[in-house]
Amino acid sequence: MKIGEAILKDIKDTFNSSEFNKTLDDIGAVYSDSIEEMNSQSKGPNGRERFSLNERYAQEKVNLGRRPEPDFYYSGEAYESFTYETKKKSIGFGYEKSEVASYMKNHEQGTTKLPQRRQFPIDKDSNSSEQKMNIKDTENLISKLLNSKRVLKAEFILN
Repeated sequence: MKIGEAILKDIKDTFNSSEFNKTLDDIGAVYSDSIEEMNSQSKGPNGRERFSLNERYAQEKVNLGRRPEPDFYYSGEAYESFTYETKKKSIGFGYEKSEVASYMKNHEQGTTKLPQRRQFPIDKDSNSSEQKMNIKDTENLISKLLNSKRVLKAEFILN
């Protein structure tokens, strides 16, 4: 095998390895922690404050001992069932409980009854300081994986 072929094979093997799956899990944790932090601050993935709650709903939250803020923490079910998983070389975020997932999806997209209060970052959020940190952390994790020591066996011929 020539050196270029060996390098290409090594990169492919690296992205099919258990180390890559561990790296994906670490990246999932970066974004999960970021989403949780932004929610606790009532901010969207772009770092901007979310729309305020209407007075009635804010009072309901206060009556339950919660903060009257759009932090997605009402009964605690969304917080408790929020999850991420890595599979097939990707990271997915969601909710374990279907009724929570449906409600949160409506918030993510916005409806006539629920204002859009996003929590999952998309491309247009990439220039926010929070997402720049997440992107940098992701770059560092992938660079660490790709720069780990490995041995290549290849044929090298000088002309």
